[in-house]
Formats: sequence, C-alpha cells, structure tokens
Amino acid sequence: MIKKLNQTCQKFNDALGISIKLPEPKKGTLKAASTYSFVVGTGLVAASIIFEQKWCAAAGGLSIVNSIVLRREAKEK
Repeated sequence: MIKKLNQTCQKFNDALGISIKLPEPKKGTLKAASTYSFVVGTGLVAASIIFEQKWCAAAGGLSIVNSIVLRREAKEK
C-alpha cells in the first residue's frame, strides 16, 4: 500500500513539475510503529472501560486496526 501511494504521489509530482521524494520506511521501522500503535490502542480501549468514554474505545479500535495494517506492510517488505 505504501508503494502504491508513493507511485500515485510521484505521478502527481510529475504532473505539477515538482520534485518531492517520499520516504520508504524500513521493515524494522514499520514493526516498531505497529507495536507502539497496538500498545496505545490497547491503552485507549482499557481507558474507555475504566472511564466509560466512547471516544476512547473508537480511537483505540482505530489504533489497533492501524497496528494490523502496519504489521502486514512490514511482512510485505
């Protein structure tokens, strides 16, 4: 997915005549980001149980989904 996004941005850059180089994250960086995202998401879900805040549950759920996506991206590298 990151590769497709970079290709799309490159086409956009070419159409505008600008040169912006997007970073290519390494496998280790993606794994670390996935772990951090999972920890934060789990913490937010736990906080939503303790403080009964729905927004914490929603943000935690999105963070956990982000963690899964990042982990899959790391496996593709």
